[in-house]
Amino acid sequence: LAGILDRGMASRVIQSTNHALVGRRYLVVLDGTQLTHLDYRCVSMLLRWNRGLRSCGHRLLLDGWNDYLSAILAMEDWDGELERGTRGPERAPLPVRPEHVRVP
Repeated sequence: LAGILDRGMASRVIQSTNHALVGRRYLVVLDGTQLTHLDYRCVSMLLRWNRGLRSCGHRLLLDGWNDYLSAILAMEDWDGELERGTRGPERAPLPVRPEHVRVP
């Protein structure tokens, strides 16, 4: 992801990703290192999507989201449902080896 994550972009990401997921136990990583802004109205979309992914055995990880973006997430995600963290070559490995799908 890059730039501003608005409702249109979020909807496209969700639809594209959902079409690519076949089976169970996928880790869906939204890399926020290049995001500059998050439309707060997207948080409820991400929460609904996260619940749907979990019901199918998948995980959603918001990776590399800065403090500014995390503050916007926290306005709606009071219970900390959305998994946030850092993961990558120098970051902690995942506890389970999931399948990977690249979404255009």
